[in-house]
Amino acid sequence: MVEVTTNNFIELPRWYILGENGTTEIDNWELDGKTVVVHDWSKIDSVPVKAGTGITKTMAPRTDETIHEEPLEKIHGRWTQYYDNIYDVIRSGAEQIVSHRQMRRCIALIEAIFASAEKNEVVRFDDRYYRA
Repeated sequence: MVEVTTNNFIELPRWYILGENGTTEIDNWELDGKTVVVHDWSKIDSVPVKAGTGITKTMAPRTDETIHEEPLEKIHGRWTQYYDNIYDVIRSGAEQIVSHRQMRRCIALIEAIFASAEKNEVVRFDDRYYRA
């Protein structure tokens, strides 16, 4: 019996995040990447692309005047900050840097991700109940 393993021979982004108003691509652990945001929804025309024997606008990119590209903001921190804060909350009554509402939102998102994987379909995540 031959054991087959899969490998990725083409470098993909580390994370690719789709949002309502834009897309973020994070290329590596150094957090190199970009965010592309739509700033003009009134101009819905896209740039035609050549596909097969003709041109099409299906899955074509938006025009440059309707989007804005931004570099990723690099936030430097220590992974222990969260735990340092929990200690300060318990010992001296400091304010939590991550609220219970934010924690519930993360758990709800994780549950939606697992439900999506289990059902093999898109599961919408509505976070309006978790916003401050």
